[in-house]
Amino acid sequence: MKSIKIISEESGLAKATIYNFIKKNNIQTIKKAGIQYLDESTEQLLFDFYKKPETSFTDHESTGQQNKPYPAVPPAEKPPQNLLPVPDDIVHILKEDVVFLRNELDERNKTIQQLNKTNQALLETVQTLTEANKMLSQSSIAERINDAAQLMLQDSENRATEVQPQKLNFFKKIFKIK
Repeated sequence: MKSIKIISEESGLAKATIYNFIKKNNIQTIKKAGIQYLDESTEQLLFDFYKKPETSFTDHESTGQQNKPYPAVPPAEKPPQNLLPVPDDIVHILKEDVVFLRNELDERNKTIQQLNKTNQALLETVQTLTEANKMLSQSSIAERINDAAQLMLQDSENRATEVQPQKLNFFKKIFKIK
């Protein structure tokens, strides 16, 4: 007989997980000095229930299910003797839930792929627009430089053609001689 704390440390399961398992399965614990203890059969039942299947991706590929993203749930080899019987309708509902959730996950994966494609197309559009904007700004700068050069040429031509007033010498200014 071991305490829940010791079982938690040995198994790596959280104490809350063990308490939830006890509560859901209506398992009786032995309580001494405020500490709950589980017997060996309940401990084994807990380990069997939370035992992680050790399957690899290569095992999944060898079954011929390469197109399926999720491996099938392996059938139980031999049910433990001390498990409570589960009604067939509950098993059926749980299997339907698994299929439903897998379908939901597949749909969400497809949506994510479509969003990734759309995102990639938007990025390419932004890059194209950025390049076009750079080209436009460069061409407008060239046009402005060309316009400024033309204005400068026109201004210099206007200055050259302007009639320069005759400079009056000092004596003509004083005596106002024309």
